[in-house]
Amino acid sequence: MPQRQLQPRQPAYPQAPQQQPQPQAPYQAAPQRQMPQGYPQQAPAPSAYPAAGYQAPNNMPQAQVGAQDSSGQIMAIVALVLSILAILFGTILGTLLNILPIFGLIMGVVGIVLSVISKRRGFTGPLRMAAFVCSIISVVINAFVLLFFFVVMTMYTVAGS
Repeated sequence: MPQRQLQPRQPAYPQAPQQQPQPQAPYQAAPQRQMPQGYPQQAPAPSAYPAAGYQAPNNMPQAQVGAQDSSGQIMAIVALVLSILAILFGTILGTLLNILPIFGLIMGVVGIVLSVISKRRGFTGPLRMAAFVCSIISVVINAFVLLFFFVVMTMYTVAGS
């Protein structure tokens, strides 16, 4: 039997020919230019705007940003806190001590006044409305508790005599 010579097998996909990387020339620095020292002195261009800040046209007064809103918001927050304390004095603490509904009634009225002042100062947020509603509720609760105590105290004094 004759012997066959084995030939190397060729790959199924031919490979791309290998290229030798070519050496690159070193980077050359750009020529240096002399920059002028500072800017040339020129007269300022005439401006259409005044030099000392913005002036409102036609001599209208300038509005102060945020000044009215913040004071009205602070008053609404104080009114809400007072009305919540007034409700607390009228319900929980008012049943324990007879004098506290009077303070609750006073705080509720002050809360109503502060929420109305807050509206007049330009704050119309939901916080002001919540303070107004809570103040009215606190006045009603405290008035009811005071009326109840006066009726009960009158009944006890009439019955006791």
